[in-house]
Amino acid sequence: CSGGRDSLALAALCVQLYDQGRLPCLPQLLHVDHSLQADSQHWAAHVANWARAQNMPFHILQAHVTGHDEQAARQARYDVMRAHMNQDDVLLLGHHADDQAETVLMRLIQGAGVNGLSGMQPWRVQTQYGQRSVLWRPWLTIRRTTISTYAKRLELPYIDDPTNDSGDNVRSGLRRDIMPVLATYNSNVIDNIARSAQLLSDAQATVNAQAEQDMQQTVNESIQLPTAQRVLNIDALRVLPIYRQRQLLHHWLGQDEQLPPAKQLVDDVLN
Repeated sequence: CSGGRDSLALAALCVQLYDQGRLPCLPQLLHVDHSLQADSQHWAAHVANWARAQNMPFHILQAHVTGHDEQAARQARYDVMRAHMNQDDVLLLGHHADDQAETVLMRLIQGAGVNGLSGMQPWRVQTQYGQRSVLWRPWLTIRRTTISTYAKRLELPYIDDPTNDSGDNVRSGLRRDIMPVLATYNSNVIDNIARSAQLLSDAQATVNAQAEQDMQQTVNESIQLPTAQRVLNIDALRVLPIYRQRQLLHHWLGQDEQLPPAKQLVDDVLN
């Protein structure tokens, strides 16, 4: 919970559902202080005070950001939250349909494939350093305007981060400059992009199933390396059509990694 509208509204909804007996427990609230802005300590105190008033358990976490871009801050935030989590914990995130549309556009201009253009997943199991956790984004189909209406109705004291609409990074630039223009061509642009992401996610699931099947047929069972990735038989790999070779290597190289491998890496390995 950054203290912004989306994450604070999600926390407030959890409190409401718990009070109504529809949640078995109150989730812990995590706030990450990146120490990148002068007011970051005030934001942390604001979130802590709100959580205390709701009798909601909370933790203020300190993140050390290596770099100055949005991705570096995001990586540091997830790392410090993941370090606080236990095996099989679920991390609720407040990403919504507008965020999904911006993510798809960001990845499109970066040259992403089907996996990247499928956007953020509503439910994602991930394993890192032997620890399994789940990311849950229950609001990926909910519009920002709906969340704003909910937050105003509850009179939530959310904080407006000035960097969100500054245009200083790709996401905020798309939000401020590009999305309003696209909306003039199609007023349903947010929902349509979100639907395309879901269709591409279904397509990626089909690709993953084929890649896993191909891996079973090309893996070298005679070499047992329990601490490493499965070993592929190159002769068996080369029997496959070239597009399935690429997809298999993409799948193989992406095991236990937070992000999918770059196309250049797949090409280099294939060569």
